[in-house]
Amino acid sequence: RTFTANATWNITIRDIAWNTSAIAYNVNNIDKITPTISANNGSTTLWRNSKVDITLSVGDNGWSWIQYAKYRWDNSWCTTGTNFTNGARVQVPSEWTHTLYLCTRDVAGNINTWSGVYKYDATNPTVTDNYWAKDGVWQNTQQTIVFTPNDPNGTDHSWLLSTKYCWGNTCDVSNGTIATSITITPDKNDTLRYQSYDRAWNSSTIWSIEVKIEDNNPATTMSFTSGGNTYTPWLN
Repeated sequence: RTFTANATWNITIRDIAWNTSAIAYNVNNIDKITPTISANNGSTTLWRNSKVDITLSVGDNGWSWIQYAKYRWDNSWCTTGTNFTNGARVQVPSEWTHTLYLCTRDVAGNINTWSGVYKYDATNPTVTDNYWAKDGVWQNTQQTIVFTPNDPNGTDHSWLLSTKYCWGNTCDVSNGTIATSITITPDKNDTLRYQSYDRAWNSSTIWSIEVKIEDNNPATTMSFTSGGNTYTPWLN
């Protein structure tokens, strides 16, 4: 007969003369339980700007044991990947979005797989402005400053999140106002600081601009002196 479960099976054998014999047959080599396999710290949305340890887990709650457990980056054919044991740690191989594939098989032939996404971006964005020619130069009209941020690696990385600015030569830009451009009306004589961020919270250099705007016309007076006296004439 076919045994379908691990147990002690009592078997009775009888011949045509009704002679009988009984034996107990112990079955302990049936394993239908799939091994477990997984990894931590994965996310389809979370970008990180530093490498983190990824802990690999594999186990078998069945009667057999693990024959192999392997991992491979960015290729689902992980049976040709790298062997690992439970608790092993790996790190994402480089910047960009990567998929980690795990696979395992026990000696009974039960197979399991797992995959997870890891996003890593350690490249700082850049940002420029259109005000460089007017930096520190007095202006007499309303001014608009446009920020132009850039992620040097484009689609390979986390993309831009925001640009922030604040007023004052020691202000905290990280707590500043989010904007793509700002319009400044007279009068203004202050330092503008700004910085850009990407979705992994990498930040650009903090840049400063001296904004000087005044539209007040100067006052003009006329006087003359005669006989030791100063006179201001009426003008029409």
